[in-house]
Amino acid sequence: MMRIMFLLCFWLQVYAQDYPEWIKEGVKVISNFGESRFKSGYGVIINEGLVLTHAQNVSYHEKEIIYPKDIILYVSEARDEPIACLMHTKILAFDKNMGLAILEPTKFTDIYCNDLPEQNFRSLHYKTRFLDILTKPLQRDLIDKDVLDYFLEQEWLEFAKEQMTFLELKAMQEPQIKKLLGMPLFINDEFYGILSKGEEEGGKTHAKILTQKDILNFICNLKKTSIYENYPQIQDYCVANY
Repeated sequence: MMRIMFLLCFWLQVYAQDYPEWIKEGVKVISNFGESRFKSGYGVIINEGLVLTHAQNVSYHEKEIIYPKDIILYVSEARDEPIACLMHTKILAFDKNMGLAILEPTKFTDIYCNDLPEQNFRSLHYKTRFLDILTKPLQRDLIDKDVLDYFLEQEWLEFAKEQMTFLELKAMQEPQIKKLLGMPLFINDEFYGILSKGEEEGGKTHAKILTQKDILNFICNLKKTSIYENYPQIQDYCVANY
């Protein structure tokens, strides 16, 4: 009996390491601009059901900024289960220069992208399943050997935990950076920030991280607007702390 309990505990520990809870808070973002134009990227569900992503995942930059006609989010609800539709969203806040956008739900769907009634189990469930962004940021300067955890879909079947060092992140090439924009990054299961990009002299693109502190500054700089009138938890936090 003791051996069975030991094996069970060991299996649960391995499962938690391979499929941490934060994977369930991550989303794949698909933006539809019409005329067969799509963009994809990543994001994370935060307090009060809002979603944080990179601004370039939900915009085209031509002569003027073009916004999507629809934004659909996909999630991984359990290990070894296919990625599933979650909801339609729209842009609540957008900062091109900062490279951040906040999305709010407009309609939840079933796993096959069929719209659900206004009151549904998924909307209730996702009020309790989120990354708490309103916490003290992890104060840490990264060194090359630091390991960053993130998730990635496996041939469109499921999200799985992946890892890279900070050195590997800095060496990423532009195609890979674009593919992972908005990806939430963790250190020992603690949220550190999201993957973004910057430009060096000559226009060369390099990967960078928008830290939780950067994100909170972006979120709370909007406290004097009416953006959070339906999101009192965020508004109250920002008024009290910023």
